[in-house]
Amino acid sequence: YPKGHPEAGIFEADLKHLKEKVYAGVDFIITQLFFEADTFFRFVKACTDMGITCPIVPGIFPIQ
Repeated sequence: YPKGHPEAGIFEADLKHLKEKVYAGVDFIITQLFFEADTFFRFVKACTDMGITCPIVPGIFPIQ
């Protein structure tokens, strides 16, 4: 969740949990959908600041 999980209280807690998953062996991260590119860029920056270095793939949804 690039903006944090809607039911989570603290965004940093989400990132800490994500970092634990990476340390457990995650090869890459795919985000939930988002509508503004800045949301994704802020999420990637927050992950990098937290020490998460695996690839982060933006979640996309094709439309017709």
